[in-house]
Amino acid sequence: MGTYGFVGAGAGNRPGDPACCPLLLDTGELYNVGMQSEAEVQDTMQNRNLSRKTLITVLLIVATFLLVAVLDLWPRHDQPVSVIESNLKRILIDLQDYYAKHRSLPFSPEGPEHALYELRSLTDVSYFDCDPNKPATSRAFWDNQNKRLSNADFLYLNESSLKPDFFRVIMMSRPGLDPNSVYLGTGSARILVRKAVAADSRFLGSCITPEGFLIADFKLFQEWSRTHPESITKSSTLVDVAGHCRILRAQGGGISIDYSYDGGRLSKCYVTTTKGMIEETVGFDDLGRISELSRKPDPWQRLLGEEH
Repeated sequence: MGTYGFVGAGAGNRPGDPACCPLLLDTGELYNVGMQSEAEVQDTMQNRNLSRKTLITVLLIVATFLLVAVLDLWPRHDQPVSVIESNLKRILIDLQDYYAKHRSLPFSPEGPEHALYELRSLTDVSYFDCDPNKPATSRAFWDNQNKRLSNADFLYLNESSLKPDFFRVIMMSRPGLDPNSVYLGTGSARILVRKAVAADSRFLGSCITPEGFLIADFKLFQEWSRTHPESITKSSTLVDVAGHCRILRAQGGGISIDYSYDGGRLSKCYVTTTKGMIEETVGFDDLGRISELSRKPDPWQRLLGEEH
């Protein structure tokens, strides 16, 4: 390895010579600098710059391959949308179109199959089939003779004056359709996927909170909404637990909420307002829906600015 030194303008250096510009040169490589032409020096420096660029390019390529390899090994929790979910969303959108025209969702006193028959001009009957192992004789079809939908893979909440709101479950996948999950859909085409531990038709009519919790009935949902307005999800802190997002903190509408879990299930909520804190304790039914809600201190309503 050579030594380094400055070569500058001095005695014997003519204006225009490369030595007129101070350069840090390797004397072991650029010997007899004074004898080199300007073109030779520029070629040498360009070669050095090219070598550096080549090295940087190689390093970037190697880093890219390493990043791709790491990402391929990283656990991924984003599952592809299933046929059940995509079909359910399509039907829910058609229900919205039906509501826009009739100002109510389909209803029949004869049962949900007769109510869904009203969708025959909007929905391709194939969307009601999600089981690829179904024999042809068991496929969903419009029974025009009896004016009903037969063999559908979805259940429907058949209630009069039903509206396509954002929180109430109006349709769900048939229990056992997916051995691992049950798909719940609201009138706004929001879909919640739950473990099919105890999937049955009681899920229909349940309510989904802004945070994604399932509540057993509409009355309890209204009570929950007093301290959990829809706006709280505008600023939320989430954590990924075993492939599922769990909410830890949310705020909005002048309140903030901290969520506490026990054994992976929500146990308490701490609602903080400008007047103090409300402690909420929740209980669950066999379907995993919130079925009990208690608050303290008493009267907790004053902390919301309500008259008790």
